[in-house]
Amino acid sequence: MKFLILLILSFLQVLIASLNGFSTFEDSANYIFMARHIFKFLAIDTISGEITKAGHFPPLYSFLIWLFNEHYLILHSLLLFISSLSIYLILRNFTFSVIFIFQSPIIYNYNSIMSESLFMTEVCILLLSLILFEKTNNFIYLLIMLLSLSLMPLTRHIGIVFIASIFLYFLIVRKYKISFIILLSFAPYIIFLSFANITREISFHPTILQDIKNFIKNFSIYLYYKPVFPQITGLLILFIFLYSLFKLYKLERRIFLAISIIFSFYILFILITSTFLAAGVKNQFSRFLLVLFPLFYVSVILSKDKILKFFIIFSLIFGLLTLKNLSNEPLRYSSKIWKNAPSIKFIKSLKKNY
Repeated sequence: MKFLILLILSFLQVLIASLNGFSTFEDSANYIFMARHIFKFLAIDTISGEITKAGHFPPLYSFLIWLFNEHYLILHSLLLFISSLSIYLILRNFTFSVIFIFQSPIIYNYNSIMSESLFMTEVCILLLSLILFEKTNNFIYLLIMLLSLSLMPLTRHIGIVFIASIFLYFLIVRKYKISFIILLSFAPYIIFLSFANITREISFHPTILQDIKNFIKNFSIYLYYKPVFPQITGLLILFIFLYSLFKLYKLERRIFLAISIIFSFYILFILITSTFLAAGVKNQFSRFLLVLFPLFYVSVILSKDKILKFFIIFSLIFGLLTLKNLSNEPLRYSSKIWKNAPSIKFIKSLKKNY
């Protein structure tokens, strides 16, 4: 019965948020174009308009778009249900599983035609399978963990960070055989790279104090998708995250260790990438941080701190506000200001031409 309620609430949340359409961004077009050429393993270069070999965007999210025939309501509702179910099985608390569905970053994430919607679901599955494997040592949970890790870099390249993090985790807890089994998760991504056409020039973009401040303020997305006093809110969220980890260390040391390693590796990878490979990442910190929200949420609830739990309940206000705003007008290229723009008319015409 609880599973059914989570399914219904997931569907209703995505339905209400998308009453006027799903939010679309620059990369959304790439995922859609790639979905329409999925068996040719092609994508369309958004700058030149030419059909080129896929590479920059891993194919899994596009494959799901094709599989669901671009029915984003069904696809994203299912992804959200799997995420909320995973959170319920981790927390064993139905109330906070429901609250999870109506958090602002969750509503924002599953309203966007972006690979983060799939990636966040994979993060939830990974966290669940890791915790259950550590508690039961059941081989089935190890297989689920391997599957989720294998799919993550096929969704977003940064998924390799999670494989490296879990590998290191099992090394630290002295489960050496498991740690090397985890390395098998790289295999699908290596196969993908052998077919892909990825070109990146190494160039130095120094990360300065302003970039660090910008990075911290983007944690404010965990409270509300529109920054409210972003610098202060970002610092508050980061403090809550670190404090919850401190509390978690005393209660669930292995969960603390796993979340800490993933969080640290992920942040380090973002900073290295934005410094040496892609300066544009600095303008997308909020989207990169978004997918870590389940780690934040689980850490806060499992810390069993009443004040932190109250913060989560209080944040529902921003969740409902997000739901109201997005139902009235989706973001970026789906917004009213772009409705009659030439670029959007071109995108709409693609379904007829391709």
